[in-house]
Amino acid sequence: MSKTTLSLLISATLLLSACNDEEVRSLKEQLQTSRQQIAQLQAELQQTNATSTIKADSAQPEAAISPTEDTAIQGKIIQDEIPTLYVKPVTVFDKTEKFNFNVSKKPKNNEPLYEESHIHYAMHTVETGIEWLDSLLYQNLMADITIEDADKQKEFESIPNAKDRYAAFIEYFYNNALPEIKNGTTLGSDYYINLDYVGQRENILTFKVANYMYDGGAHGMYSTDYINIDSRKKAVIDLNTLVNKDKQNQLKELLWKSYLAYTNNDNSDIPFTEKQDFDISQQFYFSSEGVNFVYPPYALGSFAEGEITLSISWSDAKNIINKDYLREGFTIQE
Repeated sequence: MSKTTLSLLISATLLLSACNDEEVRSLKEQLQTSRQQIAQLQAELQQTNATSTIKADSAQPEAAISPTEDTAIQGKIIQDEIPTLYVKPVTVFDKTEKFNFNVSKKPKNNEPLYEESHIHYAMHTVETGIEWLDSLLYQNLMADITIEDADKQKEFESIPNAKDRYAAFIEYFYNNALPEIKNGTTLGSDYYINLDYVGQRENILTFKVANYMYDGGAHGMYSTDYINIDSRKKAVIDLNTLVNKDKQNQLKELLWKSYLAYTNNDNSDIPFTEKQDFDISQQFYFSSEGVNFVYPPYALGSFAEGEITLSISWSDAKNIINKDYLREGFTIQE
């Protein structure tokens, strides 16, 4: 109870004790009126205080977004663009046949005849369930596939489903290789492609493509390709996207130094690949240490050495690599 209310009640009590009945009724009516006025004033005061609080809050300046909050916001944007990927293994094509031959019967052209031969063509990939991403992966896989039959090429390209279109191409190559396998004049023919998901860093999605081909001889040939995708741009990050052309000579020099370090070569001896034949690999992937460029067998060393990876650290790459793909902490200050 407020001091005003208490004062009125005390005064009313004293007056009531000293007056007659008529005065008492009059004073009671005045007291009731006073109580109603007090209640109305208290309600108005509460409303005024609430309005003042709202205005004061609305007048507060907007708080600056901290770097941590900004990172969280950017992360949410990326997550909305590309949620956590749950890739599903998919077999596009997988077919194999084996043949046995009677080596006592020599072919008319005196070509060597093997006791057995085989053919195996397979294409395994993954699908993410994200339409634009799956479509981009298939487009990249089929980018360099061409056949001599122009009509067949057009026929295959008209197939609307990307997976079915790729399967049609591989089956065409399989059927073309089959006659030679059936006559026993080659040990076999193998063609494998296996695409797998590597991982994601911020807006960069990385997929790896393992390739293997064998058409007879001492051994087959293999290589590894990398598909890096910018989820914000929904586009493949190729070499020219990663490094502007006017800075690629700087990158080449860094890779050459990395190659000499790999071979423990001080330039006094000629390495497997000479500098005039050395180039930047189109196949690369990102790591916590930097950017790794992968070269197939025979590009920088013998077949026995296998694939060779040359790495550029983030500290060396920070003035060369497109700033959109730099690791956090090495962002170029504008």
